[in-house]
Amino acid sequence: MRMLPTTIRRVVCVAALAGALTYASEAQAAPITVDSVGDSFTVDFDGNVNSTPIAGLSATAIFTVTSFTANSIGFDVDLTNTSGSGITSRISGLGFDTTPGITGATSTGVFNIAVLGGAYPNGFGGIEACFKDGGGTSNCQGGGSGGVSTGVTGNFDIVLGFTGPITQFTFDKFGVRYQSIGGTTAGTSGTGTGTPRPPTSVPEPSSAALLGTGLVASLVARRRRR
Repeated sequence: MRMLPTTIRRVVCVAALAGALTYASEAQAAPITVDSVGDSFTVDFDGNVNSTPIAGLSATAIFTVTSFTANSIGFDVDLTNTSGSGITSRISGLGFDTTPGITGATSTGVFNIAVLGGAYPNGFGGIEACFKDGGGTSNCQGGGSGGVSTGVTGNFDIVLGFTGPITQFTFDKFGVRYQSIGGTTAGTSGTGTGTPRPPTSVPEPSSAALLGTGLVASLVARRRRR
């Protein structure tokens, strides 16, 4: 079997990779719409105490879209405390920013208190909405004595409200609040910043093939003219 010239092979590989990255980037940035009901996405959280990263202080949340109307969006959230490597903790709250901004929120389950316009400590700063199990409705600083302990998955359902009809929605700046931290001398409370996992989808083979084929044909024609 005759091999393609090196230059053309490189272009095919780059074209396929570019197609994959473009697809993944667009999928990751795609806003939530009415067609997203039933879809899920995962957010991984790190952990720090007084802005010092703590290895082993971590959490994972899976958000599933349960409803989407003109004035509200619902989510089912499974929050797992994945702290390990000698670190234990209790997650007492989870929060995020949104676009467009929300005007109301409710929560039921392991976190049954919703707060708008609060802030997390440890250098995290302001956060548009947080959900927790206690500590009042005026701040996001801490919860009660419950929450999600190490190795446990807690579930809660949230509904976000909007003043006017919306057609799409995006999250930003995910955060969690850790308390009762053990296994470190840095302190007993901290926060974590969330990073959404990239989508597992890959570009359709036909799309990548068409892109690569078009570039190969163009290069072959150019070589023949020379």
